[in-house]
Amino acid sequence: MSENTFNELKRQPIKDKSVIGTRPVLPPIKILETYGFEDFEDFILEWASVFLLPGYHVVKRGGAGDMGIDILVSDENSNHIFYQCKKYSTPFTLPDTITEIGKICYYSYIGEIPKPTEYYLVALSGLNHPCEQFFWRKMKLKIKLLSNGMYVVKIR
Repeated sequence: MSENTFNELKRQPIKDKSVIGTRPVLPPIKILETYGFEDFEDFILEWASVFLLPGYHVVKRGGAGDMGIDILVSDENSNHIFYQCKKYSTPFTLPDTITEIGKICYYSYIGEIPKPTEYYLVALSGLNHPCEQFFWRKMKLKIKLLSNGMYVVKIR
């Protein structure tokens, strides 16, 4: 297509206005998949602070040395809710999950972080089958498959 033809097309008005806004809409999970890991953490931060826990103190801690806490939510009664955000290209494995839970256990045991009231592992890519089965059968953890396909592991 020549530049002149392209410029002519740009000037033509849309005749059928009913086509505006009818393009396919991406499902929320597909939009989240386009985020980088920091954007994903920021999204969970906003989600926690605005929609889930208004009135709580919410702090982003992610990065190297975060002791397994990307987002720390606290209230005036010393309740602490931790979020660990994982945006991997493949489903989270059992060793990955145990490592993350182990960080929380270790650092709270030695007093580096407070003991959590709740802990959420937010894995955008989900959990692989062995990991799912382990938690469903062996531990009293709640695994919730959100409507958008994202898994949330809750430890209480």
